[in-house]
Amino acid sequence: MADFNQVDPSKYIASWNGIRIQGYMDGTMIALARDEDAYTGQAGSQGDVVVVRNLNRMGTVTVTLQQSSPTNTELSAKFNDSERTGTLEVGELHVKDLNGNTVAEAERAWLMKPADVELSGELAGREWAIQCAELLVTVGGNE
Repeated sequence: MADFNQVDPSKYIASWNGIRIQGYMDGTMIALARDEDAYTGQAGSQGDVVVVRNLNRMGTVTVTLQQSSPTNTELSAKFNDSERTGTLEVGELHVKDLNGNTVAEAERAWLMKPADVELSGELAGREWAIQCAELLVTVGGNE
């Protein structure tokens, strides 16, 4: 018999610097991406190959929230405090898919800029980009 899995978007959880992120927009809620490839290869003129390991583990986590999400206010306050004081607000980032085994973590993460804002007669999303000094991601399947 074929495998059967179910995905429940309410089981995606994320937090940054003690803030539980909530009020996601429909569609892509959370995106995880390393900034660079971990390995790059190059072939020489005679076919010999050299692979170079890249030690850059920086990555970006992007969360897309509804304009009405209370998390927008919390993230804005942290960002504005950081700009006012000139002290970068750095905190831990955690993302977990409770449907399965996908996890992302970073000990040092910060907001890159405030979310762009569009005001209209329709529900709009707010994208927050959180940069991580070392983004560790386990890409898992469902249980």
